[in-house]
Parts: sequence; C-alpha cells; structure tokens
Amino acid sequence: MRWLLLILIAVLAAGDIFSIDLSLAPGLSVKNAVLYLVIMALVFRTVIGGGLKFERSGIQAAFAVLIGYAVVTLFLAAFVIQYPGYRLGDSVIALKGNLIDTALFCFAALWGLRDERDVRLIVAALAVVMAVSSVFTLLDVAGIVHLNIYIGDSGVQEGRVFGVFGHANETGTLLACFLPALFAETTSARGFARAFWLVGTAAAIAVFLMTISRGAFTGLFVGILWGGYLCRRHVPLQRLVLWAIIIAAAVPIALAIASAVDPYLRGFLVERLFGQSMALSVGEISSGRTGLWARIFAQMLNSPASLLFGFGWNVYSTTPYLLPTHNHYLDLWFNLGLVGIVAFALIMRRGIVAALQAIPLASDRDRPMFVAYVFGMLALVVAIVFANLFRPWPYIWLYFGAILRGALILQSQAAERRVPSTLATATRIRTSGRVPARPQPAVTWSRRG
Repeated sequence: MRWLLLILIAVLAAGDIFSIDLSLAPGLSVKNAVLYLVIMALVFRTVIGGGLKFERSGIQAAFAVLIGYAVVTLFLAAFVIQYPGYRLGDSVIALKGNLIDTALFCFAALWGLRDERDVRLIVAALAVVMAVSSVFTLLDVAGIVHLNIYIGDSGVQEGRVFGVFGHANETGTLLACFLPALFAETTSARGFARAFWLVGTAAAIAVFLMTISRGAFTGLFVGILWGGYLCRRHVPLQRLVLWAIIIAAAVPIALAIASAVDPYLRGFLVERLFGQSMALSVGEISSGRTGLWARIFAQMLNSPASLLFGFGWNVYSTTPYLLPTHNHYLDLWFNLGLVGIVAFALIMRRGIVAALQAIPLASDRDRPMFVAYVFGMLALVVAIVFANLFRPWPYIWLYFGAILRGALILQSQAAERRVPSTLATATRIRTSGRVPARPQPAVTWSRRG
C-alpha cells in the first residue's frame, strides 16, 4: 500500500511542479483516479483480511459531520432557499474536491500504512516534495529552467514569488507547515542524505522568504513558540535552544541565496514587512483583509441565524465579493456555521494531541518526526487565519494521516508491553500462593501540648 501512496504523492508533485494538466473530466483528474485506486485497494484488503478497525473514531466522526452537514446545506441552498446565482453542479464538484477528497487523502494514509517504516517513508516523501519543489522554484526564478513560476508585478503582489502550490500565501503556508519536518529530516540524516536535506531545507527557507507571506511568517513564528511550550516536557530546553540557534543561523544563509536569485527581493521584503506593517491604516496593514472581513461579518449579522448555521455550502461564491475570504475559519463559518468551525478545530486538535502523546513513546530516531509535526501543524492553524488554501490540502491531509497512524502504532505497542507485565505479576501471585497485602490508609498523628 505504501507504494500506491508514493505514486499518489509523485502524481501530486509532478502536476504542481511541472504545471501538468491532470484533468480528465469536470471533478476528475489523474490524482483523483490514483486516490480512488488507493481507497479501492484498502477496501479489497479489508474484505480479504478482515474488518477495518476504526481507531480515533472521533476524527472520523468529525469528518462525517462536516461532510454530512455540507451535503444537507447544499441541497437546502439549491432547492429550498434557491440563492440567486447558486450553481448546483459547481457546488457538488467543490464539495467533492474540497471536503470528500481531502478526507480520503487523510484516510488513505491512516488506514493504508502498517508500521513505523511506512510512516517514515511517507513523511520523508512529502518532505522531499517540499525540498525538490523549492529547488525547482529557485532555478526557475534564476532563469535556468522554465516552469512558468509566477512573480507578482503590481500592487500588493509585486515581487512576490508564488511558487508551485498556487498563490504565494498558499506556498508560504504549506512551507511553514513542512519546514519543521525538513529540519527534522536534516538533523536525523547522515552522510550524503544530510547534504541533500541541507540543500533542500535551505532552498525551502529561501522560497518561504520569497513568498513574502506575512501570514505564513506569523504562523511559523507563533507555531514555533507554541510548539516549544507544548513540547517542553518531552524535549530538553537545551535542545530547543540549539534548534533555535541553528534556525536563526539558517535564515541569513537562505536570505542570501534568495537575494542572489532575485536581487530585488530585499527591497520588496523590507517594504512589505516594515512598510505596510507600520502603516497607520489597519486596512493597509492587513492588505485589505480587515475591510473584507468586516463586510462579510456585516452580511452575517443581517441574517443572525447564519452565525449559528451558516448560509450553506459554497454560498460564498454567490456573493459580490471578488476575493476569497482570506481566512479559512471565516470561510467555514460563512458557509457551514459553527458546525464547520467546531468539526475542523476538533480534527486539528486531536491530530496535534495524538502527536504529543506519541513523543514520549517514540524512539530517538522517530521522536523528531512527531515534534516537527506539532510545530508544523500549529504553524498551519495560525497561518490559515490569514489565507485560504486550495492546492496544499492533499499534502497536508496525507501528512496528518501518516503521523496519526504513527501515533496509533506507538500507542498499540505500549499497550502490548503493559499486558505481559500485568500477566507476569498475576502469575507470580498465583505461584506464590500469597495475596498481596492491602495497602493501609495513611494515619496522621497529632500531639497536643
């Protein structure tokens, strides 16, 4: 099964890096076909080998609620409320691509991987995609190869490198999620492999800076601080400080690489970080986001029920706003109400908690992989306050499912180690013929003078 997942990752990467049109029909592409092949193989394996065990059923229930509620609101929006301009066909395709398929990416990794080696392989493959795509992006910007990497030429997009994963904010956010994983692979590798990861990580940091995505920068900064706090009991403070020093040293090197590729980067970077960020207008600081958010929220206040239930799946596409919400949570709230936000937050939280619980159970080899996931996912949940993602989700959900499977494997192994210990204790009691003394309650003595 891991080979099918590797093929799926390779198809995703080839389509994004080389701008290959993988579409076969509306709502169907080569990557969907490979994904469905993986799911069919899982079903076949289940039928042959026995029933499928639904670990972490809370996550699967949250996905079911999210998709089920979206389906219900889709039909209400199309046939009951009948919003002007609401297109049923487009909304069905969006539902399949944005919710159902992304859930299948998660479950393909969660159910398809068998052991720690499979998990390490898939996580490493995803990190390789981030490294290789970053190298190709730098080569394109330098004019060595021609992959049609877009660079903004006007307005707030001027000078920003969009990368291969869609908008600059999408590429920046995806790299913010995977940079800790790249760093973990670099520190764990040896020999030639470490040289590869050093080059790939430096390229990824350079492209991350070239996106000039302040939301992604904020997400990674907050994610590192937040992750460091949550992992403080599992990772020695000295190691966290060492990692921070290495990262601080890597940033100027990556900036030098990016500046060599794009001589104008420093000027655009300084202007966007210190020019817009120090502007007097809140709208200018947020690149117009606050004004858009205010208009969306005002529309929701005009229909108070939408604050609880949302307007319905994909109804935002019927609004006069020409831009996306630039906020993943606001998009969920507008379309699916509190049900959408709570379900998504529950999924993210359970994935992070599972990784945290796996850290003390993991071997020295695998522990950095789980720590990196905590840092990366926290960076993601912060960064999507300022961005909508489209292309990056398949990579993120494959990463989510793989780490979750790794956590479940470690918990299962820990439970198996506890069972023999309990049985051995019971056997000693039976063979000795003695019943262990019942512990007596503690007595507190007091003296009165």
